Amino acid sequence: WRLDAGLKIFELALPTTMAMECLLPVGIEGTVGSQLVDAFRRPLEVSWRLDAGGVSVVLRAVVELGSEFPPPMMMLEVHGPSRVTQLKIPGMAEPEQIDEIIQGVLSQGADVPDELETARLLGPDDGWDPSAVLDKLEFLGQEVEALQLRSQRQWHSSTCSHHALFNAGVLLRAARHPGSHSEARQDLLSSRLLWGRTLGGIQELVKHGEVSGKWVASRVTSGMADEAHLQVLIDSNPLLCGAVRILSMPEQWSTEEEQAVASVVTEGREVAFLLGAAIHWVCVVVSPGPKPRIWYLDSENRRLAEAVRLGPEAFAAADEEANRARRIVTLGAGRLQQAPDAEIQRVLEDGMPQYWRGVTQASEFWRFKPRNVRERLMQLQMVAIETHLTNIVKALRAAAPNPAL
Repeated sequence: WRLDAGLKIFELALPTTMAMECLLPVGIEGTVGSQLVDAFRRPLEVSWRLDAGGVSVVLRAVVELGSEFPPPMMMLEVHGPSRVTQLKIPGMAEPEQIDEIIQGVLSQGADVPDELETARLLGPDDGWDPSAVLDKLEFLGQEVEALQLRSQRQWHSSTCSHHALFNAGVLLRAARHPGSHSEARQDLLSSRLLWGRTLGGIQELVKHGEVSGKWVASRVTSGMADEAHLQVLIDSNPLLCGAVRILSMPEQWSTEEEQAVASVVTEGREVAFLLGAAIHWVCVVVSPGPKPRIWYLDSENRRLAEAVRLGPEAFAAADEEANRARRIVTLGAGRLQQAPDAEIQRVLEDGMPQYWRGVTQASEFWRFKPRNVRERLMQLQMVAIETHLTNIVKALRAAAPNPAL
């Protein structure tokens, strides 16, 4: 921070590996000391810019006195010839993850339109390669062919609904074109396609919010998309419109959903569901066949059959232990970088409180939640998913002309 006053130059310098100087604007009242300290205590927006391949990539972060660095979230901007794409990303994002997003942006203009992509998906296969299948969902009964397929793994904490929508589109095309499973599997695991569609959807939501006044850009550039946002993206896509239904919770199941599932049996139509489960979204596609087919995808690739076998409480405890090492690394790289192991273990159990205007927020909204809250949310999530799928199977049985179903 630099202040020119009279014939003297006052500087407040900090040891750093990257030199940076901020020149204070003239005309601010106060002594030299008060101006420098006031500037030092203000939030500082820092940005890094790199020009490469015909685009400019900018990474922005707001740094506050006493806050951790890197900050929890940063804004990634990709400036292309005709538009700017924005997405908030975790401060601990890996270089290859940022590269995935940039490649997704660059691929948007080169993508084949949805109505033509089916030709690319056609292939000689008549089923899914074993490597594409995580589990058979036999708990749903022998009358249906139910599989959990492997999804592109979600690393961004807020984009599960975009993952679910992307997976629904790929599976709808596969269901409508038997023999395309091999290419569909490649699409499901393509980070370039996923991020191209996700970022395109986010920019569409930004424009819709500006025109309609329904939301501000920051509501969707975080990567989050709720039921209203998803409906906008579905309605604007000919492949998805009329074929994808949204249920943010099992309690929303109604006769309309029963009729949509029944059309799989009575009319040979495919139907996809984006299903809300506590704080997560998953995708299910139901398609006709000798046995009705159910394809289920979770961007976390948590094994649903195992959750049903163990029960929600035991599964949540096992999932907690499986992710313990990853959480320790995350905590140790942030605000607790210099903390002893005992403190990191304490935060793993008790969480790290967050405050707003002098009030402690509910622990469900903390960035690092207490262990019991994490396990309870996981239990609610798995119970909701199982309930959603049970409702779908019941509707198939009610619509089947064969009493055996």
